[in-house]
Amino acid sequence: MRQTELVQATRSHGETLLYRVAAIGLFAAATLNLMTWLPVDVSGLTVPTVAVFVGVFVVWIPSLLLVQGRSRTRRDSTVAWYRRRNSWQISTALRGAPRWLSVTLGVAAVYVFVNFFASLTVLPGQPEYSNGVCFFNVHGSHVIIDHQRYLEGVRTQMRMFTGHPIVFYLLAMLMLHSRSGATRERA
Repeated sequence: MRQTELVQATRSHGETLLYRVAAIGLFAAATLNLMTWLPVDVSGLTVPTVAVFVGVFVVWIPSLLLVQGRSRTRRDSTVAWYRRRNSWQISTALRGAPRWLSVTLGVAAVYVFVNFFASLTVLPGQPEYSNGVCFFNVHGSHVIIDHQRYLEGVRTQMRMFTGHPIVFYLLAMLMLHSRSGATRERA
């Protein structure tokens, strides 16, 4: 095996692993988000929610760098990234991606946008629980609530913040899928 073939095979395995991690992250984020619509106590799911957020950076940054590398030409390499015209465009990133995945991304983006702002109107403050008392912390004032309202507040809060990773994982998957198709076309 020649060195270029070895580099290509290693890159391909890395992209496949990154794609799988994005798929797992998408599944985890979607599952957590779906759980917030059920009448269950999600207050103990802080660690998985944080893990889903950290995973976005693990997947998103390398995916973005791979796509930027593909869109860059030899002429562009001498120009600073912030001075390049059209250094990164969404059309370049998603070229060759399947239509169903692009549509899914659009639907997820609309859902996250609407859900985030709708949740802001419903949630008056940070739901907290201290010394057996449930309350909303509204800019330092404590508004006492019952346990059921507290659980609703925690679910709403978690729903707001588990939606965003869904979009980023989907976009990373789209970029990686698109990149793998472009790599096959060049070979």
